Amino acid sequence: MTPAPPRRLAPDDPGFVSAVVLAETSWVLDTVYGATRAELARAMETLLSADTLMVEHSASAYRALHALRAGADFADAFITAIDRQAGCVEAVTSGKSAAKRAGMRLLR
Repeated sequence: MTPAPPRRLAPDDPGFVSAVVLAETSWVLDTVYGATRAELARAMETLLSADTLMVEHSASAYRALHALRAGADFADAFITAIDRQAGCVEAVTSGKSAAKRAGMRLLR
């Protein structure tokens, strides 16, 4: 039996990128591959603007992209933006960097 050819993504049949995958992608690019802030921003923007991908919480991802360019960690800013979109007034974290750069309150 011959395997079916791989499916091609198209604007009318896009792939799906979950919020978890997007946050994890930013973390891997930063931590594992040592991407610069500019490289990470380009990668995130490329994913977000691809007409063959549907990104979960895309409006929050764009807010996180803006925060990344202003110095925040993408994943932390993305989590904060999703929280705010859901009506959460204050996000809390145990990470000092997230508290400082993503507008979260540090748990003590």
